[in-house]
Amino acid sequence: MIVGPTASGKTALAHRVVGAVAGTVAVGIDAMAVYRGMEVGTAMPSLGERLAFGYRMVAHVDPVVPYSLGQYLHDLEVTLADLRQGGLRPVFVGGTALWVEAVANEMRVPPTYPGLRLWLELATSSAAGAAAGHRLLVLVDPPAAARVDPRNRRRLVRALEVALGSGGARSVSGEELSSNRPSRYPMLALRIPRERLRQRIRERIATQLQSGWIEEATRLDRQALSRTAREAIGYAEIWEYLGGGISHEETEVRIERRTYRLAKRQLAWFERDPRIIWVEDEEEGLSRAKELLGGDASV
Repeated sequence: MIVGPTASGKTALAHRVVGAVAGTVAVGIDAMAVYRGMEVGTAMPSLGERLAFGYRMVAHVDPVVPYSLGQYLHDLEVTLADLRQGGLRPVFVGGTALWVEAVANEMRVPPTYPGLRLWLELATSSAAGAAAGHRLLVLVDPPAAARVDPRNRRRLVRALEVALGSGGARSVSGEELSSNRPSRYPMLALRIPRERLRQRIRERIATQLQSGWIEEATRLDRQALSRTAREAIGYAEIWEYLGGGISHEETEVRIERRTYRLAKRQLAWFERDPRIIWVEDEEEGLSRAKELLGGDASV
């Protein structure tokens, strides 16, 4: 698994690994890169790269469809079975930390409670409701509350749904997400100074905006996008710009600010995981990955 914050260079490293190690393919582990039609804004690999490196679990969901960790794990199970049959091994690449740990720890998906979930979505739809929901989560599931950002309503609702629906028997933040468990897959991450990371983010956003992100957002705004797809960073800011609410310069600044906040959260999560092997550059990462993939392994 090649993990880390957004814009850290993990995708380039993964491509070098797959290109160098026979019998491997890239498998995405990113909550937003699952959506087709959002290629520019999510900075997913190009179609040519997806074909060249045998990508799975990328651009395979229509953006009008809600998509969750549970659905990802279900689809991944099918994908890994297909890889086994073809004698192939996965090189996971992505930065959605919760998904990374779920896959590494072979997480079983907690059950769903649709009626309760609907009520929770309504109850937490306002800022005050979300704050009250997080206070409730602190009472019924403190470990989950420590991991869930109160502003992330989707994760807040899911945590409450599992805790309340199971009567406290299950949690979205239990042993299955512990970094103390042996990982099913070895994990590598590129170490990058924060100022350099911020610069890379700034440069990537400028490139995305020059490469058709605004046109992509215009097209997507005409669709009934799912709530999860609409959470992808940058689209809301571009839609506000298109509506005349902010300038182009302010759009870029806001996207950079949100992206860097995400990167810091990702770093904080991954830096807590003692199982991750941190490498200083691509060359060291390629060397370590080839060592790790050199022995017999199975999906």
